[in-house]
Amino acid sequence: SAIVAQPSLVMLPSGGARPASDRTPGTPHMRPLDGVALVAMGMEHVVVLTKSTGGICNHGSSDRVQLWTWGSGTQGQLGHDDTISSSLPREVLGLHALVEAHGQVTSIASGNEHTALMFEDGALCAFGCGYFGRLGLGTEDNWASPRLLEQLGVQR
Repeated sequence: SAIVAQPSLVMLPSGGARPASDRTPGTPHMRPLDGVALVAMGMEHVVVLTKSTGGICNHGSSDRVQLWTWGSGTQGQLGHDDTISSSLPREVLGLHALVEAHGQVTSIASGNEHTALMFEDGALCAFGCGYFGRLGLGTEDNWASPRLLEQLGVQR
C-alpha cells in the first residue's frame, strides 16, 4: 500500500523564538515540513524528500531538494555521516553533490537499517547497514552517508 504524505503532519524544529509560555515544557516548538515529495519508512527510521522552488538550482532545475531523516541511526541509515539516532528531522547534507551530478531524486526506499535513493539518470546511492552486501557497494561495510553504487555503470 502507498504512503500518502500529509505535509502538515511532518514537523521540523522552528528557527523562530517563541515565549516559553507558548511551549509545553521539554517540547521544542515545531513547524510544518513543506513541500513533501517522497516518503519512505524503515523499521526504525523515516526518510522524507522535500522540494521547493526558487532555491538552489540542482541539475538545471529551479527546485531545491532536501532529504530529511530521523529515527534510529545506529547503522548510519540516517545518512548524517554518523551513527547517532535523532528524534527530530535532520537534513542529509551529502545529497547536494549527488543531485548536481545525477539530477533530481526520483525515488527513495528504506529497509530495516539502510536507505537507498535513485536519481533522474538512473544512478543509485545507498547508506546504512551493509550486512550481507545489502547496500550493493561490494562490501559488507556500513556507510553513514550517501554512497554512489559505481559498479552499475550509469551512462548518460
